[in-house]
Amino acid sequence: MIKIIADKQAKLYELTYLLPADFTDSKRVATSESILKLITKYKGKVSQTQDWGKKDLAYKIKHQGKFCTEAVYTHQVVKFSPDKVQAFERELLLEETILRHLLVTSDTQGGKEIVTKEGASAIESKVVAKKKAATKTGVQAKKKAPAKTEV
Repeated sequence: MIKIIADKQAKLYELTYLLPADFTDSKRVATSESILKLITKYKGKVSQTQDWGKKDLAYKIKHQGKFCTEAVYTHQVVKFSPDKVQAFERELLLEETILRHLLVTSDTQGGKEIVTKEGASAIESKVVAKKKAATKTGVQAKKKAPAKTEV
């Protein structure tokens, strides 16, 4: 039997959560503090926090018996051990004050994006290909346009 050993090195994760827009400032701060306590409970460290402010939602979300059309977005970069993430997210789901949340692994390391030379050249070639395709379709559309006829 082969046993898979989990990677114990801490990784960066990005956590974005939504709170109802009708929350008071004190309730919003209390919820943020409870999330911070939850992060420290699972031995995580917040390296960056951004308040994205109040935004309209794409669709209504039912929360505690009423529909929300706006939410306050908060984004955090958190460092966790990979074996603690699943338990943290499970407990975060039980937090009743949060409308929605998203927890993903970060593509950045220490606040800087990781882009290799191969990755940069691949991105650059895709951009050039899209520009060429756009100019070709624009030229073809002009050629295919029917001539105006007078009646």
